[in-house]
Amino acid sequence: MDVVAGYGGSEPWRDEQRAEFRVVRNLGTVMDEVRTASLPVQIQPSPPNAAIYTFAQRDDKLIGLWSDGIATEHDPGVLATLTIPGHGNFSATGIDVLFGYGQPLLSENVNGDLVIRDLLVVDYPILLRLSAP
Repeated sequence: MDVVAGYGGSEPWRDEQRAEFRVVRNLGTVMDEVRTASLPVQIQPSPPNAAIYTFAQRDDKLIGLWSDGIATEHDPGVLATLTIPGHGNFSATGIDVLFGYGQPLLSENVNGDLVIRDLLVVDYPILLRLSAP
């Protein structure tokens, strides 16, 4: 029937080069089998208009975090300390949804709480995956 399925155009092989396509694809991959979950998250200092969403995925936890305001060209962000009570034995990975890779974050177990120091919170979402041992 001469119909092409794609994202934003009629040439799917070119769509894969677009940032919007990569972000949607990578978010779909990261959020596979995810459900909302209540997870206590403490952040100090709190960025302006902090947005924090928490999820569960099998044995892992996911945290979406950003400063929810007007996006700027060069957002300096806020260096914050994130504390997740009762998750001290978990490891943390930062996930870049634009390019689709993850990076282990420096974290520590402080009295049974997972603590991530010097996390830069900016005006676009940061995804954190907390993995059980």
